[in-house]
Amino acid sequence: MKTLFVSLASGMEIKNWMLGGFYKLVKESAETRFVFFVSPDKLESCRKTFAAPNCIIESLPDLGPVSYRFKEGFRIAALASIPTETIRFRQKTTYAKGGSLSGFLIKRFFWLLGHTKPWRALLRFTEYFFFREDKVWKDYFDKYKPDAVFATALLLEEDVELIKYAKRCGVPTLAIPRSWDNFTSKLFLRVFPDILLVQNNRMLEEAVNFCNYPQKRIRVIGLPQFDSYRDPSWYKSKKELAQIFGIDPDKRWVSYFTGGLPTVVLAQEDYGDQIEMLKRAIDSGGIRSAALVVRPHPNDISGLKEKFSKILPVLDFGKGFDFSYDDVGLLISLIRVSAVVVILGSTIALEAAIFDRPTILAAFNGDRDEKIAWHNKLSVALDHTTHYIDVQRTGALWRVANEKELIEAVITYLEKPELHREGRARLVKDLIEPFDGKAGERAFKILMSLAS
Repeated sequence: MKTLFVSLASGMEIKNWMLGGFYKLVKESAETRFVFFVSPDKLESCRKTFAAPNCIIESLPDLGPVSYRFKEGFRIAALASIPTETIRFRQKTTYAKGGSLSGFLIKRFFWLLGHTKPWRALLRFTEYFFFREDKVWKDYFDKYKPDAVFATALLLEEDVELIKYAKRCGVPTLAIPRSWDNFTSKLFLRVFPDILLVQNNRMLEEAVNFCNYPQKRIRVIGLPQFDSYRDPSWYKSKKELAQIFGIDPDKRWVSYFTGGLPTVVLAQEDYGDQIEMLKRAIDSGGIRSAALVVRPHPNDISGLKEKFSKILPVLDFGKGFDFSYDDVGLLISLIRVSAVVVILGSTIALEAAIFDRPTILAAFNGDRDEKIAWHNKLSVALDHTTHYIDVQRTGALWRVANEKELIEAVITYLEKPELHREGRARLVKDLIEPFDGKAGERAFKILMSLAS
């Protein structure tokens, strides 16, 4: 019997790979043993949810804290070496917010070096030959003797160490970045797997240009978390959602999604101003026959539910990316039935484009926009974040800069939902395709082939 290792280091990976086609094929492969590795806090729930005769759920090994300065400094240097506008901008804003001049200059030096192939190769050489934390995987390798391993979030340390140890043991390796924005914002490939999966053709180019990964070893599979978006069995009707959440089904839903760049880049959690703007416009009749729905980011800690739940539907299912099958269906269905989607710079832009939903990019910091410094402005972050520059270039989003523009955009989209339809189609083509509901299936077949 073949044995395959699959790491699922967080709730996001569990959602992406276990709630769709990949796990379905796993269960059907009775002659192959799969060992899934999850965080200790998710061990018992995963053992109950994903029980199958050929599936074993184990806890990820404990890597321990960064124990010495050279190791910590190396990780910082690797991240600073990603040669994109996103990283350059973050270095600049960190300094503007009180960072040291020496720290800024050192990181900028690494960023400049990151444009050269020899420096990138040196970083990978150092990672593989000088850091031996991968020995934490030894007991599992001795116990199960895997024929291949699959790291589903290569930007995480657990996955890096898994790939390193597998390579030392001569075990074939497969890996994929966690998400479509990783190569430009979070991920320097410190170790090369035998086969690298990427979600779209843009990422293939980024892996080659930013990481020097050999193109012949890259496979484009699509976004596995979007496989279910092509399956009508996941869809709930607007009437069903209305009953679940207490929303008027006869009104047009304006769905406001938090998260994205404000949280990741600006470390801001207050979205109340824009929500209040939309509510005022609906209550006053400026936006007619509409209902406002608020969907916080799964990791949102801004207290939106406590602030608004008595006056608005605040749909906070799937908190912390602990998504159930029902949660996935609710998210898909909410986007699908929304008349207008309002975002702040998140992946929801891609999901809305799938269903051809008019999408507004609220590129301002509420009532405080004119008073805050440039390095805290959402509009500035959107102009200097590589992956979201690509999103905006498709023409899929209506970018607004203040309350007046926000309300006008909502009103116009409600009357003319076909507006910017070509841009939304372009976004799907550029950043989502291949989009046929078979990304998980492709990954599964490649993994099985690698083990053979």
